[in-house]
Amino acid sequence: MADRAAELHGGWLWTRGGGASPRGETWRRRWFTLVKEGRRAVLEFRAAQSSPKPLARLALTPSSACIRLVGADARRAANGRNCPAGVVLRFSIGGVTRLARASSDSAAEGWIAAVGEAAAAVVASPATTRRASDVDGELARLSARRREMERVDAALRAKSDRLDRRVRALRDVASPAPSPRKASLPEPPGYVVATPPQPPAPPDDGEAERA
Repeated sequence: MADRAAELHGGWLWTRGGGASPRGETWRRRWFTLVKEGRRAVLEFRAAQSSPKPLARLALTPSSACIRLVGADARRAANGRNCPAGVVLRFSIGGVTRLARASSDSAAEGWIAAVGEAAAAVVASPATTRRASDVDGELARLSARRREMERVDAALRAKSDRLDRRVRALRDVASPAPSPRKASLPEPPGYVVATPPQPPAPPDDGEAERA
């Protein structure tokens, strides 16, 4: 049986075997206790208040909760044999969901408050705070590294742009632009270039003897 000094909350609740989803399960009365074990809280239930060994134990996490079902959700939870009257509760603890029924509104509110406070204490525990601090430190280091990489990337881009401009300048110096061609002047209209007459060629010796 749970140590009374470590017990945070306790009381009788009706619960159904198999958790929240199976149909046709029988509702049974069980003794639920919420106990503190060191820095964690555990929900457990027994067949009787004096039973030394619990039937199940569920360790609370920061996301654990106990909520009250109403309307259609409460009607769907009325499945099963020997379903009692009362307030329908849904415990969501460590990935496990279990339906329960409390005999009164005050009993239901007591469980909702107790589970909520225990889950909040898990969040505020030193171990969890230390893990959160480690995560924050790692995020800060990653952010600083990303900023440094962005700074280096910007510097490399600027250097690449300067090199591109220098290469273009060197190409312009090595390959001067060609000089423009001189346009040929057209001949003035109305002028004809006259060719002077050529003197007759002198006769050769053979032709002179025949004459």
